Amino acid sequence: MIDPFQKLPAEIILQILESCWDFTSLDGLLQISSKANEVFDTYYPKITEAVLASCSMTSGFNGHKFRLVVAIQAAAIGPRTLRKCLEDKHWEPMPPVMESIFWSLECSTPIRQAIKAAAKVHRLACICYDSFIENIKKTKPARPNVSENEMHDWLCFNTPVRLTMPFPPEAIHPPSFVEQFWLHRALWAFELYSYSYRAATTRWAWSPKKIGRYTGAFLIFPNEMNWHEDEHLTITQYPVDMNDFGNKVDRSWGRSLWFAKHPGSAMGTFRSLRSDSLVNSDSPLYQCDLRVFRGLGISFWDDWRLYKMGLQSKMGFAAQPTPKYEKPITDVLYTWYSLVKDEDLVDKNAFPFRRRNPWYIR
Repeated sequence: MIDPFQKLPAEIILQILESCWDFTSLDGLLQISSKANEVFDTYYPKITEAVLASCSMTSGFNGHKFRLVVAIQAAAIGPRTLRKCLEDKHWEPMPPVMESIFWSLECSTPIRQAIKAAAKVHRLACICYDSFIENIKKTKPARPNVSENEMHDWLCFNTPVRLTMPFPPEAIHPPSFVEQFWLHRALWAFELYSYSYRAATTRWAWSPKKIGRYTGAFLIFPNEMNWHEDEHLTITQYPVDMNDFGNKVDRSWGRSLWFAKHPGSAMGTFRSLRSDSLVNSDSPLYQCDLRVFRGLGISFWDDWRLYKMGLQSKMGFAAQPTPKYEKPITDVLYTWYSLVKDEDLVDKNAFPFRRRNPWYIR
């Protein structure tokens, strides 16, 4: 294959590499051009800093994780420094060892590995969102059209679903910048964990007990969440375009990276609704397998999409469009619970059903 950069001077190639919008683009150019690789080996600190600054998906917290991956790969930090960097997640100011990490390397190998990791995270995020959107299109939650007593029975899985309909088109718009950033942050967390785990089992020589404690602290989920392991399936969906600030949803809301600093509220909303409505803790609703929510990407959707999906009664941020009418809490609960089918229950008969007065559901 002909090298597209073969006849270009190094100065021009340097400008091209520095102007890459994300690490997926940079990784692609390095794969197809030996001349680009030569330039990168000479100017890798400068190129990496430029791309890191221009890529919105590796800004803030995600950029910190990129630097930590480089530092771990280069054996430039140990577990104590890693812990300090993770505890001070805002990096204000940035730790000196992290600020100079690219320039202190003797070769480009650790950065190349981090670039491949960043490209992998970006491509996986594209595939995840493509899958999430497709699942939303195919899902038909139930809409409340029954009496309060009947609705109470449905919330306790005592009667079948009725009157299902798809989510409205407004809930199926492309992911906003904040939604993209949330998913990238989650994927970067697992990427950083894999590098930390590898270092702990090799260079740091941690004991199995210490590794177990670290894994438990990293992969902790609230008790209300029953994440069951999925079978590994072949991903056939094509990646979607992840245009950061080009999304009209972000432009109309005037949102920026500031919103992405806060975690998504979806599962917190689910737990709050369940608690506020005094749902019996013995109910199967507390023991259901929540893979159905994970498959819809609910943890990464913002408040506006959750509202349009019928999973939230009102908005959380003033900067977002205010809904005309606040959805009744029973309607929202009905929609949440209608997504969980019988096959999603761990053991439908393992939890006794105790009848309660209808007014418990507010």
